[in-house]
Amino acid sequence: MYKHILVPVDLADAAAAERAVAVARHFARRDGAQLSVISVVPAWPEDLERSPKDYEPELDAYLAGVRGDTEINGIIRVGGSISGRIIEAIEDRRIDLVVMASHNPRITDYLIGSNAAHVVLHAPCSVLVVRQGRLPTYRKLLAPVDLDHPETSAMAMEVAKGLVRAEAAALTVISIQPVVIDEAGNPPPDYQPRMDAFLAKHGAPGEIAGLLRLGGSISAEIRYAAEEIGADLIVMGSHDPHFTDYLIGSNAAHVALHTPCSVLVVR
Repeated sequence: MYKHILVPVDLADAAAAERAVAVARHFARRDGAQLSVISVVPAWPEDLERSPKDYEPELDAYLAGVRGDTEINGIIRVGGSISGRIIEAIEDRRIDLVVMASHNPRITDYLIGSNAAHVVLHAPCSVLVVRQGRLPTYRKLLAPVDLDHPETSAMAMEVAKGLVRAEAAALTVISIQPVVIDEAGNPPPDYQPRMDAFLAKHGAPGEIAGLLRLGGSISAEIRYAAEEIGADLIVMGSHDPHFTDYLIGSNAAHVALHTPCSVLVVR
């Protein structure tokens, strides 16, 4: 599925990326993909004369400890915003999947967003935001679909079904529809048939469970559903960022930032 996977690692807190590296290694072995680790080092005034090569020994020491039998390339970037430098590396190295760790959200994340959320919003490739856990594989998947934009949802569904086959996982599909009621106070009767038609087209209904939610915040309903079914991975599509996304964030970025399970945003 993937050809070149990138894992951002903070060398000052390398343990935080342990599961992300394990997941990336698992995917790289499965797909025969190239695997790279990037570390973005802040450029303080006294460090302006140092080049990226000056930081390589520390990264090499880290890679020696996690490489095992997997070939892992190291990338150093000095200065600039962390998320911006990660996106530069994505474009330079033709990365098609970023696997990055994310801590549990803090109050500052709700105000300015985390590096993971920024990468989810701006990256031109798929991004897997990994929460801490025991295994590098996934067993219960949740795939949110937008029935009004089936082309975006179809791409995420194909990735989700690939993971079902590769990881022997169970898949639940959810769609959140706006509450539009008629004069009698009833929602339109076509919501469930549209959901059933989507499931019939993209997978046998007997093999994929379906959930339909009416109204509410899209990102919040996705989080509630993930908790309800005990999902350990959400697989969702994302459009190219619009101007409003830069101001308030996309649903994918909100889910990646606030959900306690891992989230794979497919592009």
